[in-house]
Amino acid sequence: MPGNLSRANARVHRYLVARGFEEIAVDHPTSVAYRGALEVGKARVPIRLDIRDWDFIRYPDITLLDAPPGFRPHLLRTGWLCYLAAGDVILNRHHADKAVAYCLEKAASVLADQAQTGYAERESREEFRVYWDQGKHTILHGTLGASEPLIARSLGNGMVLAGTRAEELDRCQPALQRDEATAIHPVCCSLITLRRTPWLEERGVPRTMAELLAWLKRIDSDAYSQLLQVMHRRLWKDWQGVYVLLQSSGGVFGFFMGLPHASRAALRQPRSDVRQHFTSGAGGRNPIEPFFAHDLSPKFIHERNLATAGSLAGLRLHLVGVGAIGGYLAQALVRLGAGTGGGALILCDPEPLWPENLGRHVLGFDGLFDYKVTALRQRLAQEFPYANIGAIINDARQWPNLFQADLVIDATGEQALSSVLSQAHQYQLTERSNCPPMAFTWVCGNGEAVQALWTDAGNRACYDCLWHFEPNGGMTERFRVSDAPVQSKLVGCRSITPYAVTAPLAAAGLCAQMIADWRNGNVSPRLRAIRLDGKPQRTSAKAGNPERLAKCPTCASLPLPR
Repeated sequence: MPGNLSRANARVHRYLVARGFEEIAVDHPTSVAYRGALEVGKARVPIRLDIRDWDFIRYPDITLLDAPPGFRPHLLRTGWLCYLAAGDVILNRHHADKAVAYCLEKAASVLADQAQTGYAERESREEFRVYWDQGKHTILHGTLGASEPLIARSLGNGMVLAGTRAEELDRCQPALQRDEATAIHPVCCSLITLRRTPWLEERGVPRTMAELLAWLKRIDSDAYSQLLQVMHRRLWKDWQGVYVLLQSSGGVFGFFMGLPHASRAALRQPRSDVRQHFTSGAGGRNPIEPFFAHDLSPKFIHERNLATAGSLAGLRLHLVGVGAIGGYLAQALVRLGAGTGGGALILCDPEPLWPENLGRHVLGFDGLFDYKVTALRQRLAQEFPYANIGAIINDARQWPNLFQADLVIDATGEQALSSVLSQAHQYQLTERSNCPPMAFTWVCGNGEAVQALWTDAGNRACYDCLWHFEPNGGMTERFRVSDAPVQSKLVGCRSITPYAVTAPLAAAGLCAQMIADWRNGNVSPRLRAIRLDGKPQRTSAKAGNPERLAKCPTCASLPLPR
């Protein structure tokens, strides 16, 4: 607001003037700029301070007016100083003078650190990508096997896709193509492996091939030798430009270099002539364009955001029901790695997507009247082309291989079907020592809560153990979450329970977390509930590990599962 802005401006102005800063005229109604100095040790470093955002979501800009030559961590050639990572600190906009004071203190601290021995090497290792990438090329890479030949394809618009597994590239390529009319063609690309994490010296990022070779020789002589061997093998001699990927523990980076006629001719000469051409001859003056490659490998995409080893890669998962809950759950499972690493995610549902489903289903108009499993499989394949996803258009009771999996999930939310599947699972548990566990998830009532249950071997409750079966044929919930009466309505000749999309989203999330916990080695508590309406949960419905019900009609008469 104008009043708040003027007060903040006045407080900052008084503070800066007291520190010896002077205001500079700027051509913007809400921006201010000052010239002053920071005390760094015994030195005074002249700076310019620009405040463009009085909410301090964007931190004030601090620029050194007399930037030192050569590379310095956190300092661009223009003199702009990175003293705080974006989003690292929330500055108090209600005390703008204190916020500015904090920024100046951080800037002085960063500048003081520049003088420490080993600081430049340490910081450039950690933030190498920021300094190296020039943004001229978009390089995407899949799995990079050390002993496998590298494949690289140009997808147009400066985008290159590289990897050592052709199947991965074939799956990714259609999803990445922005224009189907663009011709895909191979490019020359070489892969070099670094044994050491790269860092930058005072010279900064290499700009020519000779500088690149000299820098690589200093930081990793083995990688330098590999690059010379690639050139000696004359792999580049017929190309007008080459991409070189440098694989390190900190990621994959590299450079593009155009090859003029003289360099292509030199590549046909003896080894000593090739080295001389690119180190001290005309080829050494060839400019290079550094880039940092983006990792699109299945392992990176599906495991990067997992705090612990909870990936579903390599497992066979059977998901029964891809309606409101199952559709969102399938998306979560794929993001957790389902269907990758040699695993599979098999979807089972017999129904098409009807107009009445659209309000709370992950699919939209593009899937209308298609079978849910086929439409969802197509959607997931477009979003995550690595995933191996199958579709079965059938009632799960007719699926003979339902329990031939690492995990079976019932996301139908239909009590009658869940009871039947639970009984089949309990029989499997008594007959097979390698029977997979089974997870159930459902919406309670009219969406005021969601629950999930995990069943496996041991004296644990099955799905039917969650109910008391009365002598008169009635059933009451053993762990009822809410006392609110369930409202339903007829659509045609089918009864439906109305609830908002928030409920199936929550049920999917609850079940996905339970599955991730299983992969991390601790699925407890096996019965979980989340109240969505803000009301407290009933004591009997709190999370826990319920045991078998003594009079459960499904599992009480069965021996304990193996």
